[in-house]
Amino acid sequence: MPLFPLGAAYLPHTTPVLNIFEPRYRAMYNDILFNGARRFMVTNVDPESGALAEVGVVFYLDELKEVSEQTQDRVKYIGQHRVIDRVRLKKVLNPEVISTGETYLKAEVEVLHDSDMPGKIEDTEADKSEAGERSEPSGDDEDARADQPTESDEVLALQKEAEDLFIALVRACSHATSSRLRWRSRPTRMRAQARISSPRRPTAESSARASERLVGGAPQHGRE
Repeated sequence: MPLFPLGAAYLPHTTPVLNIFEPRYRAMYNDILFNGARRFMVTNVDPESGALAEVGVVFYLDELKEVSEQTQDRVKYIGQHRVIDRVRLKKVLNPEVISTGETYLKAEVEVLHDSDMPGKIEDTEADKSEAGERSEPSGDDEDARADQPTESDEVLALQKEAEDLFIALVRACSHATSSRLRWRSRPTRMRAQARISSPRRPTAESSARASERLVGGAPQHGRE
């Protein structure tokens, strides 16, 4: 795997951006694009002694943009990467180029399997299968779940309670309305009964007319 020593430490789940300008690393990017690997090891380097860190990370190239015209060839590429693995540096395959810088380093590495690293398709599938085996229900579990009310049963029960409550409310409102109507009609009936039962008081005019009728209608004795 190509080896790119840098004076910085990178962590998983990060997306580093690198400016590529040295000829040897320009050649490295051309190679990883040509062979389709699109990955290389990045490890820290001691600036004084030049010693390489034993553990590094793997950069995966997501996007590479050529900017040589915009930078007058001072920078060839701008690369967008993501960290997909941790690796242990086992051996540098061409240590003689460390001093000369003729080309990029190549190394033999050992992948360190971390369960929380992205890009681990095989590990993820294995974890899913193990989780499925652990969560596979037994016959007793299925019987227990069958005895428990399901979500649909709970929804139906709530709907039934709401319908009963609505019916009771309608009945209560109807009863209250009819009671109000009965109380409103009661004074009217009482007034009508009072008018029928109470005698009409005679007025002065009606009394005088009655007296005249009695006087005028009486027989006159002594005239012939």
